[in-house]
This record gives sequence, structure tokens and C-alpha cells, in this order.
Amino acid sequence: MTDPMTALVRRAAQRSDDQIAALTGSAAETDLMTRILAEPAPLPAGGRVRRPRRRARRIGTLAGLAAAASVAVTAFVAVQSDDGDRVAWAAEAIALADDTPRLLIEADGWQVEDTQQVTEERGSMTFTNGDRELYLDWTTTVDLAEVVANREENGWVGEPAIVMGREAVSFEWPDGQRNTYWQQGDAVVELMTWRSPMDDDEYAALLDALSQVDAETWLSALPGTVVRPDDAAAVIGEMLAGVALPDGVAVAPPAGAMTRDQLAGIVEADARCAWIEEWIRATGAGDAAAVTTAATALSGARDWPVQDEARPLEASIWAAVDQLVEDGVLVGGHETVIEGDTPFEGWRVQYQCLGRG
Repeated sequence: MTDPMTALVRRAAQRSDDQIAALTGSAAETDLMTRILAEPAPLPAGGRVRRPRRRARRIGTLAGLAAAASVAVTAFVAVQSDDGDRVAWAAEAIALADDTPRLLIEADGWQVEDTQQVTEERGSMTFTNGDRELYLDWTTTVDLAEVVANREENGWVGEPAIVMGREAVSFEWPDGQRNTYWQQGDAVVELMTWRSPMDDDEYAALLDALSQVDAETWLSALPGTVVRPDDAAAVIGEMLAGVALPDGVAVAPPAGAMTRDQLAGIVEADARCAWIEEWIRATGAGDAAAVTTAATALSGARDWPVQDEARPLEASIWAAVDQLVEDGVLVGGHETVIEGDTPFEGWRVQYQCLGRG
């Protein structure tokens, strides 16, 4: 389920500032877009940047990151436990969760409604109690002082707050919305109300209800999008509805349980790479008809249903697909290259057809 702010930010992501301004309707939406588009001033001399090896992003609010990056959730591989009901999260999932703030709202009726993106560097979640919504966003790529200074330079007055024993800064907006920023480990965290005006006591109570939990608890609180092995084949069928595969090729359900997002990524890659492999086979065999069939299938890959759920591919991958379809060029060729510590044919690296491992 996509919350209203996410929909608005996604609409903003592909438009210019002037076009974004024309999208807003309510006063709340207008104010949100003003916050997203605000340009922070440069850090004052001597200002600290926590991660000098990365260029700090210039943002208005942390929520604005969603307008600058494709929205996706890094999925968490899981395995089925012996009791058949509980999901036991794999070590990779635990490790990634440990890189996040792992925050939940421990108050009656509040639960995670949606996750927008969760990676080692950033993530965002929506909480709801059925009537109210809160949006939590974190990133390791910005500086807290810069974010707060931007707010204050745009005329807003921050008030000191305490979140889980950490110093924080809260802002209240004209429409009654609020947001709070604080530093937690390497991450700058923002909690923001969304179309849920609150008085001081109610908002303070929710700040007090924020809690950092262990990795398993946090993972288990994410929305119920885990695809279990018994359901995987049917879900794969939905993701590839109307999509032809090369003769004799089927996308096999992976072992264990995983989120729809990760499954979508696997399914998309398996199908796309199967057609690239078929194009290579047919080209080598001089089978012009099969070459045309493979190229036609790949030309429609952007419209496969699975693309709506899979993480967007890098532009370079689509450019390489286009070269294969339009010019008959296999970008990367067959020469061996090293990706990490593993040798691959060059085309596999270029098209990201590295297998499920």
C-alpha cells in the first residue's frame, strides 16, 4: 500500500520544480512540496561533514530523498522455520537490519503500514494507527547540522526535543504538521506527521513511544509481504503474466521465503537474462528467426508486469538491452572479467546476469 505522501513524492520525482508546483492541491501538499524543493545553504566554515568520502546531498527534508532516488525496498531473504509458521530471517537480512536504526512505535494500535526503501544507506517507513500516520526516514548521506540550518534559514524555528535519550530538533508547520530530526549512529533520522495534525502532548507521547528493537523484531514488524515457498509459483505467474519465455525455460521459485520485492528482482533478472542467453544461442547458431523472437521479447521487457514491483534497473542496463535489440550488439562481449572475486563473461556483468548467488 502506498501512502499519500509517497504518491506525491513519486509524482515529483520525474518533473521539474515548476511542474511540481503545479501538482500540489491542498495546502498540506503545497507546504510539503515547498519543504522538498527548499535548497539548503552551504555549511558554514568549519561545518562538519560526517562522511567526507561521499558528497553530502543537498536536500530540503529527508523525505525529499525519495524524489531524487528510485523508490525501492531492499528485500530480506528468509527461510522457513521448523514450526512452519514463523519466518526465520537469514543472516544477510539480520546484517542489513543491523545497519538501520530499527525503530518501531510501541504504542497501542500503531504498526508499520508501508516501507518505501530500505538499504544500507537509507530507508523510510510509514506507521499508522488507522486514523493517524507518521513517516520515518533515515539516511547516512546527509549532515544533521545542514538539514536543521536549512529549516531555520527558511524561517522556521526549531525547538529542542529528546528522542530515546538523544538530542533532537522539532519543527511545527502552519498546517499543524510536525517533524523531528536527530542523529542515531551514522544516520540522520526524521519523524514527520502526514495529514495528521497533533497537539504538543500527543506528538510528544509518540516521540516517547519510539523504540529501537532487535533485528528480528524489526524485520517481523514489516508489512506482510513475505512470499512463502508454497505461494511462490503463483506469485511468479502473476509477475510474468503475459510474458513469454524461451522454449524450455521456466523461472523456478527460489528456496525459502522472501519479500515480494526481492522475488520480483529475481524474476525480472531470470526472465530478461533468459532471453539474452537465447539471443546469444540463436546468433551463434545462425537461427535468424530465433534471434528476432528474442529481440522482440527484450524490446517489450520494460512493460513486463514484474517491472512494477522490481527495483528499477540502471539506465546503462537498459541502454545495453537497446543496443542488442536495435543494433545486434552484445555489450560486454564474451571476454572474461572479474566482478568481485568471481570471473564472468563481460556481457553478464554489463546486463547484470550474474545468477542468483
